[in-house]
Amino acid sequence: QNAWERGQEVEIHGVVYGIADGKLEYLGVRSCSRDSVDASYKKAMETILNPEQKLLCR
Repeated sequence: QNAWERGQEVEIHGVVYGIADGKLEYLGVRSCSRDSVDASYKKAMETILNPEQKLLCR
């Protein structure tokens, strides 16, 4: 947030870490501005909680 306030370019990528396999799983979301963080967070949580994605309790 501070970097965006200073006018710096910041890009946040949504990933989760698999404890069992040590791999990062890309959630297909990213934010390039403060305005897009909430929408990206919502999409990331939908992906994590979607049983078809099998990201919980693999």
